Amino acid sequence: KPVKKTTNQTQPAPKPDYIVLQEPIEGTPNYLIIEIMLPDIESSSKLTLDVGEDRLTLHAHPAKYFLDIELPYDVIPLESGAQFDTSAHMLTVALMTTCV
Repeated sequence: KPVKKTTNQTQPAPKPDYIVLQEPIEGTPNYLIIEIMLPDIESSSKLTLDVGEDRLTLHAHPAKYFLDIELPYDVIPLESGAQFDTSAHMLTVALMTTCV
């Protein structure tokens, strides 16, 4: 019998460039600000963002980008916000830390 081969080799989505800033800059931060560059994304409707107490994950569909980062400080997920700038193709995520 012939063996059926599946060619479902999915390439992992690339990791986007990002920076993590803290407010205030010195000392223990009240907020973490994460700026994620997404040059191929036109709309936030293509994004799925998940914020946990110590981790942030982002999926850009369909398999354009994937980001999974461990946060340097614990945050309060329900006190988080995100905004996508369509002209700059950048997602900015503001996270309140538990240090407040």
